[in-house]
Amino acid sequence: MEQEIITIIGAGNWGTTLALYIDSLKRSVRLFEPVDRNRNSILKHRENKTYLPGHPLPWSIELPESINQALQGAEYIFIVIPSDFFYPLTDKISELWNPHQKIVNFTKGLDEKLKTGLSTRLFNLFDPDNVAVISGPTIAREIIKGLPATTVVASVNQKLAEKIQQLLSSEQFRVYTSADVVGVELGGALKNIIALAGGIVEGLGLGNNAKAAVITRGLMEMTRMGEVLGANRETFSGLSGMGDLITTSFSKFSRNRTLGERLARGESLEEIKLDMVEVAEGVRTAILAKSIAREKNVEMPITEVIVDILQGTLTPEQGVKKLMERSLKPEIW
Repeated sequence: MEQEIITIIGAGNWGTTLALYIDSLKRSVRLFEPVDRNRNSILKHRENKTYLPGHPLPWSIELPESINQALQGAEYIFIVIPSDFFYPLTDKISELWNPHQKIVNFTKGLDEKLKTGLSTRLFNLFDPDNVAVISGPTIAREIIKGLPATTVVASVNQKLAEKIQQLLSSEQFRVYTSADVVGVELGGALKNIIALAGGIVEGLGLGNNAKAAVITRGLMEMTRMGEVLGANRETFSGLSGMGDLITTSFSKFSRNRTLGERLARGESLEEIKLDMVEVAEGVRTAILAKSIAREKNVEMPITEVIVDILQGTLTPEQGVKKLMERSLKPEIW
């Protein structure tokens, strides 16, 4: 019996790690990089020298030269791309998609046009029963070393969620299921904003008390936004909420934490972007979250301050002062 083919769209750090992990499970996997320059390099060297150097790609991993080749005959399409590319890539996939193919989204971000999580667009393009999202505390550099990790797959179709759980779970990687698509994806997106704030706390040397405050109050912001957009409050206490937030706020490999630290040291956003190889999704997400929060009347003071710092209207020190001088109130309200 032929194995079901998993196609990964996006050969960044996480997409490449995912391909190597799935290959280690002896499953059929393809890895397609949409950006021509990066794809040509991977095809030439059979190694992702830009995002995951030192880890050659076995010949058992297919490297299609076009998206048509990548999608043909695939049972599962894993979308693992920066959110900036989400619209054009999903448009292209929808043109080539067959109704039996399952769409699994790993991209973490918000939809600028629809003012929601990214799954709303997927539901508009594809059969919702064939759509799932995956999010959780999964630092690629730890997974590539074989260290244990967990994540959550969410779908309105419980059988699909359970099937993906079975496909990806192993002694190293434990996958849980959820029916809360909105909550799982928003946890993964919004935590990047709070990780930026955590990085600023680190960069300013403000200590663990301040970092604990940012993480816990940041989780409240994430939860408030999630509830307004239709998520279950409890989801944010799980792996895709608090779990991912802790990892992204503390890991030295976190792009968002690193960006926050560099902002705190006095570098401008434009200076940092010049030498960052990978995308820090928290920048784009913070700006979109602030816009949605104002439209929906959701109070998100940390997010507001982060956007002001990113846009240069506040220094990191001024941002901390602004948060600490807010009007006093109960912790839970």
